[in-house]
Amino acid sequence: MQDFAILSVCPIATIGCPLTSSTNGRFVIPKRWFYESWITSNQHEAEWDRYRTFTQSWKGSVVELGCGTGRFTRKIYRPELTITAIDFSEASLELAKKSLPNTISVSFRIGDVRNLQLPDSSADHVMSIQVYEHLIEREDAQMFFREIARILKPGGTALVSGYALTLMDLLLGHKASGPGGIQFVRYPVADLRQFAHEAGMEFLVHSKAILFTRRPFNLLAGILSDKVLLALDKMLSPLCGPLWGSIIVFKLKKPLLRAK
Repeated sequence: MQDFAILSVCPIATIGCPLTSSTNGRFVIPKRWFYESWITSNQHEAEWDRYRTFTQSWKGSVVELGCGTGRFTRKIYRPELTITAIDFSEASLELAKKSLPNTISVSFRIGDVRNLQLPDSSADHVMSIQVYEHLIEREDAQMFFREIARILKPGGTALVSGYALTLMDLLLGHKASGPGGIQFVRYPVADLRQFAHEAGMEFLVHSKAILFTRRPFNLLAGILSDKVLLALDKMLSPLCGPLWGSIIVFKLKKPLLRAK
């Protein structure tokens, strides 16, 4: 895996970045640094507030798919939970481990979310934040949902989120390339329901759109207080989110086994 991103930017824009080389105005920076810097400007308390309503009652074992640098692993961490956090990037996992040192109940593993090296029916809960949208091919996204269903215990639940398909995305096309060459696709809610159903899970509920996670609205996240941000998010997201990019948060459940 390539752990570097190549950006055509002004040198001033790389202040604070561990720049490794530059040629013809193109600067090479570690992807783990780029991810941590970029994601910080796109995630904030209003987003976590939506996730917290799902996770605060969790007990037992949790598998996080696509944990990255551990941003949300740290949020859900409680000593009574046993957390297995998985990502394909060794560099990101290094940062994640440093952010949660000496925590016996958390283990970080390198892995592929489409082919998890975990036993069947081994997790009480699964969490995956903005991961499936980077599975460009539908078959890969379907494999991702099937793996969630496979590792969940009967009656277990999953919290999954990703950027929703909006009018803006329809105008620009479903597939796009983000900063640093990050690839993503916007799947319609109907497709997500289908993926979950085909995997054998119930699509229980999806939350209202989160507005302040895409430009230019995310720029306000660093200015407004959390209290004001949360209030504006809940008030404006249902009105503006569907048109101007938003995140959909949904809860899945693996049905209980029926007695024969």
